Amino acid sequence: AKGIRVVDPTEALLAARENKKTGPVFPRTAAVWSPRGAELAAQEIAQTLKGASWANQSGKDGPLITEASLLKYTGPLTTGTAVAESLALRNIGRSADGKMRSVTFSQGGHPLALIGDHTILAWREANNPAGATDAFASLADQLAYEFQTTPDVFPGKTDGRNAPRLRILREATNGSNPLGSAKVVLWVIQATDLALSDWKQVPLRLNFNLSQPPLMLAPPVGLIPDASSSSRVPATPAAPESTPASGEPALPQSPR
Repeated sequence: AKGIRVVDPTEALLAARENKKTGPVFPRTAAVWSPRGAELAAQEIAQTLKGASWANQSGKDGPLITEASLLKYTGPLTTGTAVAESLALRNIGRSADGKMRSVTFSQGGHPLALIGDHTILAWREANNPAGATDAFASLADQLAYEFQTTPDVFPGKTDGRNAPRLRILREATNGSNPLGSAKVVLWVIQATDLALSDWKQVPLRLNFNLSQPPLMLAPPVGLIPDASSSSRVPATPAAPESTPASGEPALPQSPR
């Protein structure tokens, strides 16, 4: 009813998990999707937004290309003798002097905004996930290739529920407009996050009216109430009654 589309890649991930040719969609030793899993998720998202007017605008830097590679990986979820896995990946970048040059992400100016936790940059940043080596195969990279446009990326270091929205709020409050060019905001939420209760109500912009009296300005604490907080309207002090000099009863005070 509010124009929000939900993309659930579960079926696509389940269908591909036994494909030995393309590799696993989840590594055996880490709680994060593999590069192949991120690629499948990006394809599901691209299919949902197929035909978007803002897509396929690579600009002056040229088209994004792929490069197949193989990654040896050992994650933290292991005991005893660690055994490395072979993970197939599709690196994304641009050709420069015969070499693959990775995509540079920013936080503003692009039609697609990607928010979530560290998962959206897994298999790109150093030690994300723990034990990973250099790769350019994150969900952000895969989406850049599918849409041939660089998304703005807002990762949350602690979680994908509140941290990225708080980050956008801080930047907007400081005078920037991080979502000013966004046509689509893609919010990546892990299934396990849906079982947690610490979701906060985070406005993406705070508007202050400096012409109001100081008492009407919201204090710094409580700008972002959680679900357990309740809003209270401050009591309006009663207007003092006045008694006319003639001794007659005072007239009712008109609302101000």
